[in-house]
Amino acid sequence: TSLIRAGTKMRILICDDDTLFIEQLQKYIESYFESNHLKSPEIVSFTSGEALLSDKGEKDIVFLDIEMPEINGIKLAEKLREYDKNTYIVFTTSYFEFAAHGYSLKAFDFIQKSLLDEKLNLTLESILLEIKRTENKFYCIETDVRLQRIKYKEIIYLYKSNKNTVIVSMEDEIQVRKPLQTVFQELNSEEFIWVERGYIINLEHIMGMNGRDIRLRDGTVIRA
Repeated sequence: TSLIRAGTKMRILICDDDTLFIEQLQKYIESYFESNHLKSPEIVSFTSGEALLSDKGEKDIVFLDIEMPEINGIKLAEKLREYDKNTYIVFTTSYFEFAAHGYSLKAFDFIQKSLLDEKLNLTLESILLEIKRTENKFYCIETDVRLQRIKYKEIIYLYKSNKNTVIVSMEDEIQVRKPLQTVFQELNSEEFIWVERGYIINLEHIMGMNGRDIRLRDGTVIRA
């Protein structure tokens, strides 16, 4: 998901089988954005997991109720993570026995429903700060004629080419006159992992795995 899209609103999804809670959560979100003089987000609500999964739009932040019939919030988060690694997932719940499993799905936070008015603003503030932090991370490439910056989130993978490194981004491929190991050290981020055969991949762009084969967002398959 692209969290900051020029000329568009942030898109926030709510999934809960309690329509009164949906209304309450939506009002709190709208109030937070208004009081902080931020552009109003697009807020879309669903009363079932199946309905949310059928939504084809961007999912910047998703609030999921854990206790829902048919497909609960944990299972729903698992399905979301199959194709979207970047969405900020926040669980809303009356119970916390699912917390450990939820964090394994890279849930950003848990909000107890009875404490919604106390905790929601802090959660939204933390998410927006994280977005700002990740948006501003760049890898700089210096050549004889120019300085080029590539956002970390746009780098899909890197690979070794003789004594050089090739950076494959969302837009193009760029060759850097440095060994792959040097570039890996310069990136210095947990977002990137070294795999066998001279490849570095961005965890955020992994779309699936089949045995040792890793499928990336651009369709490339790398064997680990």
